[in-house]
Amino acid sequence: MKLDFSATSKARTYAGTIAAAIFVVSVSMLADLYNLNYLNQAYEAKSIEIAVLVPLFITLPVAYFIFEAFRRAADAREQLQRIASTDSLTKVLNRGAFTMLVNAYLEKAQQQASMQYGSMLVIDADHFKKINDTHGHQTGDDAFKVMARTIRQNVREIDLVGRIGGEEFCVFLPATRRPDAEIAAERIRETITKVHILSEKGGVRLSVSIGAASFQGLATYDQLFAAADRYAYQAKAGGRNRVVCGPLDVAA
Repeated sequence: MKLDFSATSKARTYAGTIAAAIFVVSVSMLADLYNLNYLNQAYEAKSIEIAVLVPLFITLPVAYFIFEAFRRAADAREQLQRIASTDSLTKVLNRGAFTMLVNAYLEKAQQQASMQYGSMLVIDADHFKKINDTHGHQTGDDAFKVMARTIRQNVREIDLVGRIGGEEFCVFLPATRRPDAEIAAERIRETITKVHILSEKGGVRLSVSIGAASFQGLATYDQLFAAADRYAYQAKAGGRNRVVCGPLDVAA
């Protein structure tokens, strides 16, 4: 599941259409400027190429300039959309974009029964304040980058990964039941424990506590996140560096 940049693609197509239309109209207008006698003379003098190339040389640079202007505007718009939806440090979705895309899935699921199940992981870094205090904020930033990359590498392409708080990441797993969500969570947790970051004050080992909530039927983002966050809190309270899974409790 990805952000929709179809508007940008349409802008590029529109730019090409506009440029082509200008070229065609310009050629037609220029052709009108040549009277029939001139064209006949050009043909008789074996110079019909000139009659064709002159308008081409005049209109092609104009059409190219217009196409480039539209293309650059479309690229700039796409870049701005990506910046607005991405966490600047970790390059995963920011909270706003993550919430929007999960809500979009859950709203669509209300009309499609086949989509009415899935899971959410809340991943909370363990002892992160200690890492910052001991090794410095640069090391802490490096740790966040590594964590984000590790999470992204251990989920599917269709899964959504977002940074939703200072020390928290969130993963939405569409069409994923509890057993598979637990497997994914354990894979992420175990892979992160193998990460070793070097700083001027020594090595840093990372670990995370993960809460996984699964739903069957209809659910809202707030319900799903609250349940996964509650399970993550239980994982921390239980000793950290572990996974706690459970169902979505609508009453909670």
